[in-house]
Amino acid sequence: MIADPVSSVAYAIEAALRALHGDLALLLPTMALVVGLVVVVTANYWQLVRRFPKGGGAAAAAGRAFGPRWTFVPIGALVVDFVLTIGISIAAAASAVIALFPALADWRIPLALLLLLVAAGLTWFGHGGRPTAEVVSGPARLYASLLNASPGPRPLFRRSPIKVCDLR
Repeated sequence: MIADPVSSVAYAIEAALRALHGDLALLLPTMALVVGLVVVVTANYWQLVRRFPKGGGAAAAAGRAFGPRWTFVPIGALVVDFVLTIGISIAAAASAVIALFPALADWRIPLALLLLLVAAGLTWFGHGGRPTAEVVSGPARLYASLLNASPGPRPLFRRSPIKVCDLR
């Protein structure tokens, strides 16, 4: 369950800036809307927990409101959410690896497929939680360490304005 918020935080700002074509003036209003949406979702979850304290969530709410056949709608939405989270996370991971090693740009699809196989293997064989998280977070820690150890200007801390994304 922790993968969704962690992966979203990992690439949210970059994805927002790409969608806004690098317009920083629109970033704060967009993020304010996202925070507002998070508040609404949080309030909804509080209501669900109060109404169904023994669990069940949206599936229990749909089943009680519309009948047992409708419980599969929120369950299906959750499955779609998990699949999209994994797909977007794999794409973001491939982009991060290519940012670190630009020579791999021509290998984006095979790299993403390899990362997908690694994620599937860790899920299939290592669904033990903490050991899997340690393995998955290793590349991120390595990237941060290399970024901090690299000589010269840090791309994240430039003083001059930079173009955030090039959509040519």
